[in-house]
This record gives sequence, structure tokens and C-alpha cells, in this order.
Amino acid sequence: MDLAQKCTRRLAAGLLAGCALYAADPIITIRSKNLFPESITSTADGAIIIGSFGTSTVWRIPPGENIASQWTDASANKGPLLGVLADEKSGRLLVCQAGVKTFDLKTGAAKESLTIPTANPFCNDLAVRNDGAIFITDTTGAKVFMFPKGATAGVEVASDPLLAGADGLAFLSDPDKLYVNT
Repeated sequence: MDLAQKCTRRLAAGLLAGCALYAADPIITIRSKNLFPESITSTADGAIIIGSFGTSTVWRIPPGENIASQWTDASANKGPLLGVLADEKSGRLLVCQAGVKTFDLKTGAAKESLTIPTANPFCNDLAVRNDGAIFITDTTGAKVFMFPKGATAGVEVASDPLLAGADGLAFLSDPDKLYVNT
């Protein structure tokens, strides 16, 4: 067997093994019309939490399961439901919906609302710094706001035309560097 045949067989075996692994993954089922899952987060125990733009509801898949159940209904709140983030340090689920709505991470019960100090905010995504401060993008306002730990009103920390359309944000290993996707 020449080198080309050996490489071809190894490639085919690798592809088949990869397909077998993928086929073993469970299919997640969400029984909802017009769901349009806009954001997803998870907890350390393996629960998956999904925010629905289409229904302004939050869905949860318990650890080890593959069927989502509606967990919270935020449809009475103003604005589309966009980013969701499980903040396990504070025990809250953070949800972008005009401002920031918070829910108990264990029960889904509504907690406080955080106010973005601007007209018609479009909260799109959230990140939490290691000190507990929450950062959010205001997509249409081309701004980033911060809520110091424990605060219910945000403070503008960045405003620039380059932030127009700002969406995702994240902290990596350096808590002084916030990465913003536009």
C-alpha cells in the first residue's frame, strides 16, 4: 500500500469516527412556534438556557436532558429579548430586554431591573467582569454601558461611531480588556 492510499484510509477513518461522534450527540428539542433563539448560555452543571427573540421567553434544558421547557416569560416587558448570560457568582440570569432584567438562576423568578440611562436603549449583549460589574452593548446608540456591582443604573463607558451595531462582548483572561463585536 503506497503513502497516498494510507493517507486516504486514515482520512476516511477519521471522518467516519468524527461522524460517529457527531451522530451520538443528542438533538435538542424546543417545542415553540416563532421561537427564534437569539442567545444561549449555560451553567457549570450543564443546564442550557436559551433566550427567544420571537416570543420574549426564556427556555431551559436541565443537565443531561435534551428537551427545553419554558422557564420564564418576559413578554410583558418592553422590547425584544436578546442577550442572556448565566452569572453564577451572583446567582442571576441576566437578560437584555430594553434594559437589563435579572432572574434567579435556580428558579427563574424575576428579580430586579437595571436601567440603561439613554432614550430607547437597545441592549443586545452582556458580559460580567470578575469584580461583578456588568457591561452591555447599546447597539443602536453605539455605546457600551457598565453597571458597577450592586448598581441598578448604568454608566456610559464608551461611545463612538465605530460602536454602531455593537453586538457581542466578552472578557478573556485580562479583566481590563473588554472585547466588543461590531
